[in-house]
Order: sequence, then structure tokens, then C-alpha cells
Amino acid sequence: MTLTKQDIENLESCPWCGSRNMAEWGRPVRKFNSVVCGECKLIYVRNRLNGVGLKKYYATYLSDMHQADTQKNVQREQMYKLEFDLINGIVGDGKVLDVGCSAGLFLDLFKAAGYECCGVEFGSEAAEEASKKHNIHAGEFS
Repeated sequence: MTLTKQDIENLESCPWCGSRNMAEWGRPVRKFNSVVCGECKLIYVRNRLNGVGLKKYYATYLSDMHQADTQKNVQREQMYKLEFDLINGIVGDGKVLDVGCSAGLFLDLFKAAGYECCGVEFGSEAAEEASKKHNIHAGEFS
């Protein structure tokens, strides 16, 4: 997947308060630059994917990015387990909504512990995979 300039939109003002006062924040990640608003302190990606770019990027994100690196997959599983143990130790049972659930691997831990699980996933490939195991809303989380 190759992104083009037509897939990117550049924000000239804060999407929360409208201020044009911003400063670089952190390091660029995959050529995306985060900034912090000088007024409300919101941190956001200034040169972000537009609607077309989002669909293009996330169409095959699961196979191209999320599951492509074996070492990161092992690290992600360890992270999910640590986060599950923390949350489960506080909550104990109930309902879980995972926004940006990818293939539903984090939800798997909750489902195995008896939680009622739902997810939201923008990427069609990942949403299809997650929906094999969980109640998934495919698309944007409004």
C-alpha cells in the first residue's frame, strides 16, 4: 500500500478549539507529525490521513502491518495480558468495548474470562477477522 499526497490532509488549526497556535510534539512516526495546541493542550496529528487515505491504509492493515512482525506480535500478546490482568483485577466482570479492536485478540482474553465483548474496527480486513469471534461494528466510531 502506497499513500500519496492526495491521501493526507494538513490541519492548520486545532480540531478541538480552532487555535492556530501549535508546537511540534514528539518524533514523527511513519512521516506523521504530532503537535500540541498552545491553547487547549490537545495533542493531535497535524498531517493526518483523510477519508480516502484512512480506507486505503486500513484496508489491509491487519496483514500488512499489525500481524506482519512476529516479534511485535509476541510483545503485543504480553502487553494485552498485562493490561487484561490489571483491568480484570479492578473490574472483575461485565461488558467490554474495545475501540480499534483489530482482529479481537485483546477481546479474546476478556471473553475467556466471561465478559460480554463488543468491538469497533475501522479496517475491513481486521473487522472481518474479529467478527468471527465477537460482536463487531465495522467502520467509524462516532
